[in-house]
Amino acid sequence: MESIGSGSRLAVLAIPTYCRKLYLQRCLESIVRMKRPDSVAIHLLLLDNNPGGEARKIFDEFSSRFEFPASYVHVKERGIAFVRNRTIEEALALDADFIAFLDDDEEASAEWMVEAFRALDSYRGDVVSGPTVRILPEGVPQWMRQSRGLGIVKRAEREGPGRGPVSTNNVIFKTFLAKDWGLRFRTDFNLTGGSDTVFFEEAIRRGAAIVWSRKAKVYEWIPPSRAKLSWMLRRNFRVGINKLRRVRLFDGERAAWRIALAGLWDVLAVRPLRLLARELRRSPRRAFRGRFVDRGVNYLAHAAHSLGMAAALFGYRYHEYQKPIHGE
Repeated sequence: MESIGSGSRLAVLAIPTYCRKLYLQRCLESIVRMKRPDSVAIHLLLLDNNPGGEARKIFDEFSSRFEFPASYVHVKERGIAFVRNRTIEEALALDADFIAFLDDDEEASAEWMVEAFRALDSYRGDVVSGPTVRILPEGVPQWMRQSRGLGIVKRAEREGPGRGPVSTNNVIFKTFLAKDWGLRFRTDFNLTGGSDTVFFEEAIRRGAAIVWSRKAKVYEWIPPSRAKLSWMLRRNFRVGINKLRRVRLFDGERAAWRIALAGLWDVLAVRPLRLLARELRRSPRRAFRGRFVDRGVNYLAHAAHSLGMAAALFGYRYHEYQKPIHGE
């Protein structure tokens, strides 16, 4: 790892892992190559959620290659919220100034932390995030690569103050959110996903300053089992459920019904008419060709999202993380 400065501030870099040995090795290899920001010391935490602590061997193989302290923590309680909360406990025990999260199926760019801290300091932020560039397997059709509704295309690159959403696949935040404000990841989102979005939503509502860094990139490997329309629609359905739960949590029952009904109206009436009108404005020969497939897939993604919100009105939960993990 290349160091570009001695550390006077401490950042805990947390990598939760579960059943992804090959991906974890790639992730840790990227950390070895990563540059360290000036005036920031790093302490790496590998948080192993495997029942038998299977990631310990991989950690031992890499620990001597890090030019900074590294610790292995076995979290026996199943679920990502438990792992994230354990990260907070470990970071506070180390008196860390920042907590950084990276998923075990991701690779950090060499400049990730350098650019993240540069933006954090320049814009006086409390939380910084950046683009997640998704790497698709060979043979994926072009419409899937271009589809924003399916979450494959990374979010628009921008620099400066932002509003969200923020998740733990690419984030660094100041520990005062946990130490002074008492924020924790909600365990009722443990196997449904979304505890990170709730965490940062609450931080934003309390006044935390969010910063976006367009150069603080990480790369996420998408396994073949996820590069399917069926999985992506299920993911949008689950995201819709969690969005409705967040609205109900922060804004109440009336707001939850309002946003769910608006979503259904949008996919049942507004979007189909807009899609049809856009195509009919083209020449008869070109109508329903070209990007119609892309737009149709995006419509299905929005429909799955809205159906998820509607299902959540009646208490439906989709426990995505109770099922086998994608990747290897």
